[in-house]
Amino acid sequence: MQEQEIRNILDSVRSRQTESRTFEAKTASEGCPKKIYDTLSSFSNQDEGGVIMFGVDEKMGLR
Repeated sequence: MQEQEIRNILDSVRSRQTESRTFEAKTASEGCPKKIYDTLSSFSNQDEGGVIMFGVDEKMGLR
């Protein structure tokens, strides 16, 4: 995935002000989240998969 693609995804999610079926934000301030397997399982059951972005906090406006 290219940098511009990542920026486009983040811009889209920020404009909706919420995660989506194919995008999950993880703060990951203390390393890999313990519940990452739930997200991976969810994405693996979709045809289009999904994007997990570490270092982005939904509670802080996806910043």
